[in-house]
Amino acid sequence: MSALTVTAWGGGMMIDSGGAAFLAAAIIRKHEGLRLAPYFCPAGKLTVGYGHVILPHEVDLRAGVTAEEAEALMLRDLAWALYAARDVGRVLAGGQAAALASLVFNIGPEAWRGSTIRRMVMAGDMAGAAAQFSRWNKAGGKVLPGLVARRADERHYFEGDLWIG
Repeated sequence: MSALTVTAWGGGMMIDSGGAAFLAAAIIRKHEGLRLAPYFCPAGKLTVGYGHVILPHEVDLRAGVTAEEAEALMLRDLAWALYAARDVGRVLAGGQAAALASLVFNIGPEAWRGSTIRRMVMAGDMAGAAAQFSRWNKAGGKVLPGLVARRADERHYFEGDLWIG
């Protein structure tokens, strides 16, 4: 089994080069969209590329990115999201890991760590966890149609539906 090494936070992190990483990246690309110029996301954070939140030390990203740079940022962010999604004390199917990684990518590691969905996955309550996706449909206190659609997709993949593009 081959693996893709993605450097994140100054260290190496391994993500699989197969199904979960591929599917999670596709979900993220579909729902985040590509924006080469910085913009404020619905949560009010300065963002660029495929939903990469520009951190204070990333001053150079405020000028915008190329498509290749956006892809690299997304893969770096996906590495930590997939790692966090799989850090639940049990083996996940590829669709489960991909759906959770997309969720983590979108809501951030702090929200993920304290979430009911994570606790349910850790407890093995996959049906209960699947039902939790729809709760993550707000930004800035408002229900967003884009998040409703994203969470429905994530839930389908979490429950084992095949990728349909």
